[in-house]
Amino acid sequence: GHVAAALFERRDPRAGAVIKRALYLRPNHGGLHLLAARMLAQSQRRSQAAVEYARAIELARDVGPLIDEALARVPGLDGEGVPVVARAMPIGARQVWRVSAALLQRQRFDVVLGYAQRMVALDPGRYEAQLNLAIAAAALGRHAEALVAADAAHKLKPGTVTALARARALAGLGRVAEGIAQLRDTAAPETPYQRAEREQERDPDRHAPVD
Repeated sequence: GHVAAALFERRDPRAGAVIKRALYLRPNHGGLHLLAARMLAQSQRRSQAAVEYARAIELARDVGPLIDEALARVPGLDGEGVPVVARAMPIGARQVWRVSAALLQRQRFDVVLGYAQRMVALDPGRYEAQLNLAIAAAALGRHAEALVAADAAHKLKPGTVTALARARALAGLGRVAEGIAQLRDTAAPETPYQRAEREQERDPDRHAPVD
């Protein structure tokens, strides 16, 4: 790895062969994948660089700096109009939340959209992918697409978060009354105290709950 880095710094073409050998010896070394990503990005091989960045991000403890670097070094769109850097994000179940959170914090909704679309294409039953797709699509004004994703997420895991995603998409489509109804129907869970009060109203002879 050190030899590959030194050769790369000198623009020596042998660096490619050396980093390949290093990755063969240590395939789970995040630093080697990061070096490979930088080498590929500099040589304008963006799609291959994205794959190496994805592996480096997957192996990193702090994904923020690597995501910033990938956003800067892997620009442009692919043939389908999706940011190439969306492929520089790992799709493992343990990675989705932290990667999506970092991208949303940076307001890169376009990348989150491409990232989530990629995961949904592989597995429509991924709740985290459908929810992030709904969030990103709504932020980009693609409300019809957001509603489809929010519906899917709500079916997979109904709750307040998915209800909010549906309501936002409905509001974006001008269906405000439906959005309000969605939120109204998704009531917060009843607490034991609220349950006791309700039972007291039904049966006044029972003792009232005590604060």
